[in-house]
Amino acid sequence: MPAFCVSKAVYRDILSRHALPLLFLQPSGHECHTLLLLFPCAALISLSSVKVLDTSWYLPPMGRDARAEFRTCRIPCAQFWDIDGVCDPNTDLPHMLPSEEAFAAAADALSIGNDDAVVVYDGMGMFAAPRAWWTWKVFGHDRIAVLEGGLPAWKAVGADLDTSAVNEQQLNTATVAARAAAFSGSTKYKAILKREKVIPLQDMLKLVEPAAAAVAAGSPEPDVARQVVDARPAGRFRGVEPEPRPGLRLGHMPGAKNVPFMMVGWHCARSLSCKCCSVL
Repeated sequence: MPAFCVSKAVYRDILSRHALPLLFLQPSGHECHTLLLLFPCAALISLSSVKVLDTSWYLPPMGRDARAEFRTCRIPCAQFWDIDGVCDPNTDLPHMLPSEEAFAAAADALSIGNDDAVVVYDGMGMFAAPRAWWTWKVFGHDRIAVLEGGLPAWKAVGADLDTSAVNEQQLNTATVAARAAAFSGSTKYKAILKREKVIPLQDMLKLVEPAAAAVAAGSPEPDVARQVVDARPAGRFRGVEPEPRPGLRLGHMPGAKNVPFMMVGWHCARSLSCKCCSVL
């Protein structure tokens, strides 16, 4: 991760070398197709004009509590976004996409409008925030960025932290609104799911059928029309490390290629030829 400094000279240098903060601050209506990263030092100056969401979430073996951590400290003015709260309540699968109505109700509850700029971050630096970024993007919100380095980077530059008391109502604002969406009527926020960005399970099964048949026959895996990427650590991809959730089968989808999320960092966001993406 880059070294951070809050001086105006360094901030100007970052803006001259990296266009990402400038892209994020462009007027509403400008669509950005890449995952935008906002530097903490840029955020120190610009966060007063955006909506900030703490989207922290952890796997069970990590032994961390996102809600408890938010209560302890957070970026000033941040609100809590629970990816397992604003989700589809009609499945036992974790953090499945909510309905358009539920997403819109959650945005309304946090006073976020369609034209607002939003910054998401998490407590690990770059773990759950990209999932939240994608969720907002897939519902049509283009002015969305991930804070590079998350809360750890924010702390590293000595930025202010909010340690005031937080009650359960504040923690559950978005979740409660999403769950009540069916009864709340129209919303100010207009969410439109980009269905072409989501592949249904049955379509995914058809996609991997040729590779699955090749594996079963002991033949080389064929080329596929759409490449499946598995972002889990290499050990889990190969089936030699246990899954963090009990009962899940080991291994990976036939035909999938492994790009562990830990290897995809800021250097990959800037480079079109990063080594970790060469497997694709």
